[in-house]
Amino acid sequence: MRINQLAQKNKTYWGGVTFAAVLYCVIMLMVVEQLADGIQAGAEREERAQVEDQAESIKARLELFIFSDIYTANSISTLLSVDPDYVLRRFDELAGNAISRGFYIRNIGLAPDNIIQRIYPLESNEKALGLNFSDYPEQLQTVNYAREQQSVFLAGPLELVQGGLGIIARFPVFSDFPNNQDYWGTVSVVIDVEPFLEASGLNKFSRQHKVSIRGVNGKGAAGALFWGDADTFENADFMQRIDLPSGSWQMAVKVGSTFDVNWWQRPMIARGIGYSIGLFILLLIATLVHSFRLARSASYSDSLTGLPNRRFAVRELQRTLKRLSANEQAAVMLMDLNGFKAVNDEHGHEAGDELLRGVALTMRAALDDDVTLARLGGDEYLAIVPDTTERKAGLIAKTLLDTIHNYYLNYHGTELHVGLSIGLAMCPKDATTASDLLKAADERMYADKKRRKTTS
Repeated sequence: MRINQLAQKNKTYWGGVTFAAVLYCVIMLMVVEQLADGIQAGAEREERAQVEDQAESIKARLELFIFSDIYTANSISTLLSVDPDYVLRRFDELAGNAISRGFYIRNIGLAPDNIIQRIYPLESNEKALGLNFSDYPEQLQTVNYAREQQSVFLAGPLELVQGGLGIIARFPVFSDFPNNQDYWGTVSVVIDVEPFLEASGLNKFSRQHKVSIRGVNGKGAAGALFWGDADTFENADFMQRIDLPSGSWQMAVKVGSTFDVNWWQRPMIARGIGYSIGLFILLLIATLVHSFRLARSASYSDSLTGLPNRRFAVRELQRTLKRLSANEQAAVMLMDLNGFKAVNDEHGHEAGDELLRGVALTMRAALDDDVTLARLGGDEYLAIVPDTTERKAGLIAKTLLDTIHNYYLNYHGTELHVGLSIGLAMCPKDATTASDLLKAADERMYADKKRRKTTS
């Protein structure tokens, strides 16, 4: 009887959806003549909104590619500030791993005292070895920018000697972190521009609309043009700010589509709207059913960020501790965002959700594949580092602190930023069970949060 009732309920539900869609189409067809004068204006508004959404997606993908590659390579400069000899010994391995984890990193070079001594891959880049930035004023200027601001500086886009358009990320390295007075040299990371512009959808988008981008060296509106025509900025329908780790680019868009709605087109437009609404309803229901199935099957996944959830994290921690041999150690890092409540209160939960997703993506990109990163709930995250040492775990914690410190989310023109507090606990030094290890990490995290509040 319950099956029959369920079938009847489903039949009634789908019948209601179908009736609503048909009714909407009928109403649209009835009023289309009365709305004839507004069809063209409405279509233009809709087209512009779609174009702005596409431009926003392109902007987001561009920022994702750049930030991901920058923070993937940032670990090398962080290690250099702590142990330059280790990096020089294992440079090819470290650089190869960074390039493989990145999207469009082309090569990575080390320049102690601003003289390139190591580069990976070496093939096709042999001529760069021994290059002294002091002999090239334009390159030295970007190196000095990074040194002065004590953080990564993006030079370009510019034409590369090897061919093609590229961005060169300059990472200054200091031997006395955090005082940053003893300058060691620089790490240069070359990122191919043309492939990630293609992957972002910009090339396809530019075939439909006029698009120009300026802001060489991250100078935004004051920077030189490197994509499109300058007159686009004079006649742009709208502009987008593309945020970079240092500065920004400015993208101008002139919508290329024009509309000339004739009387014979009005019924066709009305039918198209009706079909779109019916399809939207169908897709919405299909999405809800699919989401319900995913929620039941993916019980170990956090739906907001895509990271593993608390249940998975505790299970994975227990497994990690069981697998430890007598001479191995594991680390647990309990992390909490500082200032997240203020973001929710001032900008709403949607902004908070976007920030949580961005933080998760950024931290995941900064960690090696063998590190488990999970969201425990709210603004709490957990990292499990198997087979490590306290020193290595400390370096990972520092990388995460630096990564989030330099992460900003552009939300509808407002830059949102949070800090990070970390509690690090080691097994077996601090505890040997999952619950005790989490308790120790939790106590240290809140001590760290209290200390940051006191010193801020």
